[in-house]
This record gives sequence, C-alpha cells and structure tokens, in this order.
Amino acid sequence: MASDIDPMNDAMFAETRIKQTIAGTVSSVDTSFCVTGNPILSLAGNYGGTVQWMESTTSVSGPFSNVGTNASTYTPGTITQTTWYKAVVICGLISATSNVVQISVNNPSITSTSPASRCGIGTVTLGATGNGIIFNWYDSLSSLTPVGTGATFTTPVISTSNTYYVAASYYGSSVTGCESARVAVMATVTPAPPVVVSSNRTLVCSGQMAVLTATSINPDYTYTWNPGGLSGSSVSVSPTSNTVYTLTAFDNSGNAFDQCQDIQTITINGSSAIPPTPSASSTSPVCEGQSVTLNGDNTTPGTIIRK
Repeated sequence: MASDIDPMNDAMFAETRIKQTIAGTVSSVDTSFCVTGNPILSLAGNYGGTVQWMESTTSVSGPFSNVGTNASTYTPGTITQTTWYKAVVICGLISATSNVVQISVNNPSITSTSPASRCGIGTVTLGATGNGIIFNWYDSLSSLTPVGTGATFTTPVISTSNTYYVAASYYGSSVTGCESARVAVMATVTPAPPVVVSSNRTLVCSGQMAVLTATSINPDYTYTWNPGGLSGSSVSVSPTSNTVYTLTAFDNSGNAFDQCQDIQTITINGSSAIPPTPSASSTSPVCEGQSVTLNGDNTTPGTIIRK
C-alpha cells in the first residue's frame, strides 16, 4: 500500500469515549400542603440515561426507596406526611443524582387543653398544647376571627361560665392558614357565697354607735368596710350624716372558694343632734293607769302612759 511522505500518517490512534450522565433538577409547583396533598414532581435538564425516582419519609438524607421510573414527571398520589424526593439518572454503571425536594405536609392538632375556673366575676386563663406554630382561640365554633392567640389565653371579664375553642395552626387562622379542628375549653365561673350585712340600728345620733355585722357560709372571707377602711366581720361606726357603707368580702385562702369576692352595702342614717334628756313636770304621785307629761331638753313634749 502506498503511503505519503509523512510517516505520522502510517499509524492509527485509539480513541476512548466516555458517556456522560446529567441528573438535572427536581422541582414541584407545590411544596407545602395542609393535612394531605397531591404533589407533581418534575425533572428538567437531565441527560444520558434512564430516570429512577426515589422518596424518603424519614429525612433529607434518607433512607430512600425506589418509586417511579423513566419519566420526567412523577406523581406520588396523596401524601399525608412530609416526604423528600430526588431523581437518579442511570446509564449502565454510571449514575448521577439530582437535588432533593422536600414536600411538607402540615398536620396541626391539639393534643391537650387546660380548662380553668374562678369564683365570682373576673378573668380566667386557659391553656393548650399541640402541633403547630400558632394557637388560635375563638368564642364559638363558627367565628372566623380569633379572640386571642398563644398557648395560653386570658378571657375577658366574665360573670358566668363560657366555652372557648382552640385550634392549632401552622400559619394564619381558619380563613388564611392551615388550621386543625377546634377543641372546646371551659372557663368556669363559680358564684361567690353571698354575704348578709346587718346593723343593730339604722339611725344614730351624736355620741351613739351602730354595729355593722357581716355573715356568710364561707369562713375564709376577709372583710373590709368603707368609708373608713375598717376590717373585720363586725365593726362600729358613728356617722354624723347619712352614710352608705360598702363591704368587700374577699377569699384568698386557696381553699374551695379561693378568689371569691362579694360586695354588699348598708345605709346608716346619722345625725349630729344630741339625744334628748327627758324630765317630768308632775309633782304629785302617779298611780298605775294615770298619765304624766315628760319634757325633753331638745324635743317636743309628749305624753307617756305608765302601766
């Protein structure tokens, strides 16, 4: 065989070709669902082999198991927990692995509640625990706007027992976010044991005293009388004008009626007048059945019958 004058053309060189695989990028239009979801995963930019989809319900690092194969999209169906997906492009003994996509399934729930009670009018602090970022409190099952948020909720001032409802959420409320079913939590208001207020007299003159007395079935009440800031279940007063006395009974004992409070009033008519000193004008003996005229130094004369 003839040859040219260039000896380099007389030899043939071996050429090695290596087939390349490119994993591409996995993506999903929806990456977060409430309670359940149906994600659609897509693989783009892959090259050089068949596609093996893989998933894990444990963590971003696996373990992973094989699912769909040889398609640029994968639809796993309905998922109920957070799941991680990736794709592996395989050509013989060569493979390339894509990025991992997390599909979050938020499943908020209330796991426990803490009802509370109080005695008498006031606020009650309720509590809840569960799975979620936000705890929303409602005053009814159907209300759309929360009346409070947080693991604890202090009610407005209430005078009767009320039922409130709490729901766990990962974001927003029942209108704007992923929220659990609502759970009822009771705020109980126990009526305070009543206090009965009495006085040995309702009219006092100068120098006289009225004894005010408070009685109740609750032995743990402490009593404060105003005006005057007097303490005790029985106090003495001597007003010089008509005065309304207010009794505040409060229980801070920690016993059955702890935090109970009752408020009562009583009016004492006071006068600065001096009580009259009677004197008799008759100088003759008085027999039974006869009358005698008595005079007072600061009152209108009157007649009294001596029996």
